[in-house]
Amino acid sequence: MTVVLFHHPGALIPRPPYIAWLFTVAAVGAFGMVLALGLEDAWAEDDEVDHRERWKAGILAYFAGVVASLTFVATVALIDRFD
Repeated sequence: MTVVLFHHPGALIPRPPYIAWLFTVAAVGAFGMVLALGLEDAWAEDDEVDHRERWKAGILAYFAGVVASLTFVATVALIDRFD
């Protein structure tokens, strides 16, 4: 989604038919649910971990994804320019 946001932001506005958007939202929701269920037991058992560190790790992972997305978009633009 971040790549689409950088490359073509207008694509994030849903247009009919909406079935592709519903599948996308369902897939992202299912992915989040799998992550939440997979981490739920480990978080309950681990009382020593600071919640700030978890948020910092999540934010750092998001920014790493943004950098990877920007790199992808820049690489595609560079390849298109050379073609």
